[in-house]
Amino acid sequence: MNKVGPLVALLVVLTACGGPKVSIAGPQPSNSADAFTPAGLSIPAIGVNVDKLDTFGLDNKGNYECPIDPQSAAWNRDGTVPGEPGLALIVAPAQGLFQRLGELKPGDPVYINRTGGTRIVFKTVDATAETGSSELQLAACGEGRAIAVYAELAPQ
Repeated sequence: MNKVGPLVALLVVLTACGGPKVSIAGPQPSNSADAFTPAGLSIPAIGVNVDKLDTFGLDNKGNYECPIDPQSAAWNRDGTVPGEPGLALIVAPAQGLFQRLGELKPGDPVYINRTGGTRIVFKTVDATAETGSSELQLAACGEGRAIAVYAELAPQ
């Protein structure tokens, strides 16, 4: 995984200029068992289908790592588990899996498969700004355009 410190700096500048806000959830207590660990990701509207989600963490400077494989995605193992209270983060390369991330429209479904065999569904809320109800952030990382899309858990 490549360090994406420059991306974080760019995102800070973009946020100050009204661009997408990328927040990284810090470590939070979790009562989730391994059965709730995210295992796969599907976003039909942009052709994303990943059977295995990697994990990433933050370095001592607060930068997160971007997957090296352009067709892989990772979730922040040090932050919120998708589906639990808080803002979970999934990243994938802007010049790969998340190259079409900016095409998502409000209401597009995002499916996360869990290791226990269950699946949770999120609906995208906004491609440019986090809302108070956002529970999932999808962020394009690495070289290319910095994009973040937010989603909330769909009613079951």
